[in-house]
Amino acid sequence: MESELKNLLKDRIPEIQLDLKRIKIGSSVSFDLYDEYGNVVVEMNTPLTEPLIKHLKSTGIEFLYYNPEQSTLMKNIAGLNIKKNVVDDNQQKESIDLAKEIFDSIKDSIDFTPKSITPEKIRKAHDHVDSILKNIENNTDSVFTPFTKLKNLDEYTYIHSSNVSILAAILGARLEYNRAIRVRMGVGGLFHDIGKSMIDQKILNKNSSLTDEELVIIKKHPEYGHNLIKDNPDLSALEKSIILYHHERPDGLGYPFKYDYNTYTGNIPKEVRLISICDAYSALTIKRPYGEAYSPKKALRIIINSMYAPFKKKCQFLPADVRDFIRSMAFMLNKGEYFFDKGETIRLSSGEIAVIEEMNRLYPLNPKIKLITNKQLQSITRPVSIDLLRDINVYIAHIFDKSTKAPAG
Repeated sequence: MESELKNLLKDRIPEIQLDLKRIKIGSSVSFDLYDEYGNVVVEMNTPLTEPLIKHLKSTGIEFLYYNPEQSTLMKNIAGLNIKKNVVDDNQQKESIDLAKEIFDSIKDSIDFTPKSITPEKIRKAHDHVDSILKNIENNTDSVFTPFTKLKNLDEYTYIHSSNVSILAAILGARLEYNRAIRVRMGVGGLFHDIGKSMIDQKILNKNSSLTDEELVIIKKHPEYGHNLIKDNPDLSALEKSIILYHHERPDGLGYPFKYDYNTYTGNIPKEVRLISICDAYSALTIKRPYGEAYSPKKALRIIINSMYAPFKKKCQFLPADVRDFIRSMAFMLNKGEYFFDKGETIRLSSGEIAVIEEMNRLYPLNPKIKLITNKQLQSITRPVSIDLLRDINVYIAHIFDKSTKAPAG
């Protein structure tokens, strides 16, 4: 019977064989390992510890197998093809050129007239986002690597607008919004900063701290942009809201209206709130006139640390929005890898400090954790383990940098 089963499964058995006797203790591999029947017995990136190898041998396993194709294309925890960019360089260049065309038409117009944003330009933007969406929808196993390097400072606004547009389109597709919403999110991202076309380039490209007066001018760009398009019948209400509200925040420190938590949650559409996260991610990962670029991993951690929690005085995003962004986009942006690791210290929304015990590949923000302090930050004598996938009352609200000590009571 066993030989018959082997014959039935032989086509599914990977071709490369690993002898358990020769495997280096403690090593890990970036692909799943199978037994002779094609069953996954060791998940990718799992350390092959001595106890694990002894356990495998005790079940009668002598050899492990892997698929060479998987090893070359899926060397990451999420199983993504890191060699395949969901939006290729040519389409990204088209997006940047289109952003430049839109911004330059406004800058070159007399008195920044709204008529410079013609129906043809808006139609061109919709068609372009639609073509990008086709790529996104047909390449769900890909990563996204946006342009982040500038040839000159003048390029920043164009590249940033392109990146926000593509990130928004990807996010809309991953969240399975209807086609019209996906397109509007992408177009809104492309247009979100058009108000900056009315601001002096010397302020936009300044490589030192802005003065108070310059900050006031910069913070006017959502209103400047909205004034250009508020009466335009070719842009939807959502696209107009993206331009006006993308810098509002739930802590009252956003602009232009400084909405408080209740006004923010009650009046800013979720799609706009999500694009605010795309905007922040893009800004963090491009080398800006006023600072260095962060890696995708660092940028994702900063975004998580910017979400609302009761113990925080400052917050930029709502927890549900960050969870949607992270679950949809984090692996895609970070080349299929986790953005925090087992053993790292985190703080829960309820205030306790904990250590991550076990990661969750499908729900990266819901690992298993072990509490090490109470809400008053006092050490607890008997640590408590919690599965954040089962406990929906709390969430990770802060990831401590490894070089930073967690606060003690």
